[in-house]
Amino acid sequence: MTVISIAIVAGMFLIHRLDAQHDERIAASPFSDALPGSGL
Repeated sequence: MTVISIAIVAGMFLIHRLDAQHDERIAASPFSDALPGSGL
């Protein structure tokens, strides 16, 4: 049971890190800004 819990926690941490890394890449993308004249 302990091994399963550790594997779940490790998987959650890995997914969290990958998601944060993905968000950083999107924020750094020049295409993430609203288009000029779109009113946003």
